[in-house]
Parts: sequence; structure tokens; C-alpha cells
Amino acid sequence: MSRHSLLLLSVLFVLGDSHAQWSKTELSQYKDHMAVAVAGSKAYFGGGFAVNASQTAQVSTDVVEIYDARTGQWTFDKLSMARDWLEGVSLGSKVFFAGGWDSIGNLKTRVDIYDTLSLQWSRAELSEARRMMSPVSSGQLVMFAGGQTMEGVSSRVDVFDTQTNLWSAMELSEPRLGLSAAAAGDLVLFAGGLFFDGQIGSEVVKDVVDIYNRQTGTWSKAALSEPRLFMASAVVGSKILFAGGQNINGPSRRVDIFDVSNGQWSIDSLSEARAFDNNNQNAAVVCGKAYFVGGMFRSATNYLKDFKTIDVYDPISQSWKIDSLPYPLLGHSVASVEDKLLVAGGFTLFPQGFIDVHKEVHIFSCTSTGLKEQKELVPDLHVFPNPCSGFFSISVPEDMDLSAAVLTLQDLCGNVLISQTGSDILNKLDVSRLEAGVYMVELRQGLLIYRSKVLIYE
Repeated sequence: MSRHSLLLLSVLFVLGDSHAQWSKTELSQYKDHMAVAVAGSKAYFGGGFAVNASQTAQVSTDVVEIYDARTGQWTFDKLSMARDWLEGVSLGSKVFFAGGWDSIGNLKTRVDIYDTLSLQWSRAELSEARRMMSPVSSGQLVMFAGGQTMEGVSSRVDVFDTQTNLWSAMELSEPRLGLSAAAAGDLVLFAGGLFFDGQIGSEVVKDVVDIYNRQTGTWSKAALSEPRLFMASAVVGSKILFAGGQNINGPSRRVDIFDVSNGQWSIDSLSEARAFDNNNQNAAVVCGKAYFVGGMFRSATNYLKDFKTIDVYDPISQSWKIDSLPYPLLGHSVASVEDKLLVAGGFTLFPQGFIDVHKEVHIFSCTSTGLKEQKELVPDLHVFPNPCSGFFSISVPEDMDLSAAVLTLQDLCGNVLISQTGSDILNKLDVSRLEAGVYMVELRQGLLIYRSKVLIYE
């Protein structure tokens, strides 16, 4: 697969009046295909394919750019090695950057792990060097599935257990790259993707959905309504959306929707047929709505088209609306942090094979008067015992759908220390390793938010 070769530095675009909720900041480098992960109030953009100092070519970078949504300030760190097309995911207080390749196409096994509490980095290795994996976290597990290897395509799922600090490996039912992953409740879904034996012309686009039940440790299978790779996934309420993608016939508008509360599938459509090549990095959920941002269509060797459309899905009304970026964008990274949607970096296609690489970060704030009032009226969550030492439990509200809920314990700076989903929310939280002090407990499901402070003593 070829690297970008012809560059144009991005020019300044000004958002029109219709984008009144948008603002803008900048990365330190012009780059695309970063990994992004969110922990607490911060978004971490790791690695990427960056324009070099002489502005004549692109190279892999080791820079990690950290945006604090509460202060609007940037800080910086570094990965242990430069790479792009890597994958990012977070769980609790830890951020993971895995795999990818370097400037000359060497695939990597490296996993850089950043602890947002100790501010320390550690390293691990995947069982196979690869890119185009699909990352996901669920319960205490972080998973990296499938991907491209030097020999072809992988079925490997590397799994890290944050409670035991141990790695293990599982296998998908079929090897594939460009699949899309999402988790809700106790289920983790790995959907679609592409199989090929390393030769152009041998590609087979898949409709298979591998479903892992975290509680039982068992696998089952389902199927998409049509085979696709390069979909974007998002979880809103009890629903997992696999949107867009492409197959042998071209790009697709299809959205396959799986409802974890009843195990039923349904279908819907994007406004434009398109794919999303930065796996699990082109969609995010903010203020209860799913945003599918930009996109592309490509052949086996070249990008053919880019898009500036933003499709927004509201699970309450089960309706869509459309917004747009100021220019078409692909290879960008999308993240949701607090009430902000961040769209960072990426590039735009130009005639004669030129590309326009961007450093802008477009920020959509979904805060409105109504949402501010809602935040002020957030009901208390019943935590017991409080104060506590060792363990505490919560009372789950009657209107809460646990299959799509997330319980977090945060310090007063907003750093997530413990995260539980699905039926795990009913378990006692072990806080015996935390220092004495006041912490925030938050239970969230879509727009339903319950909070309470808990005092932990030794």
C-alpha cells in the first residue's frame, strides 16, 4: 500500500454562521492517521503521518498531543517509537497506543501504555506485528482485533486484562482487516472487514459479525445486512451502529444497528455513501448523539474521493440530521471529551495526486442552555456505605438501562480511576488501593446522568 507523496500545506478555512457551535485550535504538526483515546477530561492524539520539517514529505511521528477540554490547553509527550496507522483506546486511567507501521512500512508489535494517574509510560508487545486492527474496551478488558500482517491478514485478538495485568490471545472466526468493533453491556462485536492473501485481486469483503460475551467467555456469530469494510461504529443508548463502509461494488450508505437490550438488528442509512478508513476513529458520541464525520472511498491502491459530511444520529427521536466540515476530510481522528467533539488532522484530496494535510482541530460544543440546566439538575446517585473503606455499592435507578450504561469513579480533576459497564455495575467497587479522600461517582446512560461524591478513608 503506497504512502502519500505529494503535499500541499493546509490553508485556513473559516466556518460560516451555520457552524456557530464550532471553534478551532491546532495540532503542533500537519498530520493524518493518528490514534486517539480519551481519559477523563483529556483527549490523547498519538503518532500519525506528519509533514517533515522541510515540508517536502511525510514521516511517522512519535508525538502525543494532549488536549484538556476543561482548560483548552495542549501538552505534549512521546511514544516509545514513531509510527502511524496505530490504534488508540482507553480504559479507566490508562491509555493504549498499539501496533501501526513506520515511515518505510515496517509493521510494529509495540503497545505504549500511559497511566494518567502516575503520569508514567510502560510498554508491551502484541503477539503479531500489524496495522488496520480494530480496538475496543469492555469491562476490565482491552482488545485489539484482526489487522494486516506482513504475510496477509490476521484473525488474532490480543487481550489485556487491566485487573490481572496479563495479556492473552483469542481468534476471530475469520481473518480480516478493516473491521469495526464496538462494545455495549457484556457484548463486544467485531463486524465486517476484508480478507486477502496478500495479492491484489484476491480481496473478499466480509459480512460476518463475531460477538464475544465477556461474562460467559463465549463467542457467537451474526451477519451484517451487506458485506463491508471500513465502517465507523458508535454506541448510543442500547444500540450499536455500524455505519457506511465499502464493498466490491463501491461505497455504502447502509447503517446496521444492533440493540443489545433485545438482541435485534435493524437497518438505516447515512445521507451519503462513504467509508471511514481510520478504524474506529471517525465517529464519536457526544451529548447522547452519534457523529459520523467526513469519510472517503478508495480502491486497493488509491484514494478516489473524500467527503465533508457529518451525519448525526439521535437515538431518542431515531432521526438523523446533517452538518458539514469546512472541507472534505479523511485520515482524521475524531474524539468525544466531555461536551465537545474534536475532529483533528487528516487530509484532503486534490487533483493530480496532491493532498492537503491539515493541523486544524475543529471543536463542536453541544452545550446549550437546556443542557446546562440539565447538568445543574443532575440527580444524586445513592452510594453505600458512604464514607467507606475497601468497597462500596450503588443503587441503580429504575429508568436506567444497564446494557448501555457506564459507571465511573473519578478524582476531583476528572481522571477516571475505575470504569464498569453492563451487569458489572451491580458489583461492589473495590477502592481499597485508592488514597483517602473525596471522589466523584458517575452513572451515565445516554443523556441520563447520576452523580454523587464518596468519601474514602483508610
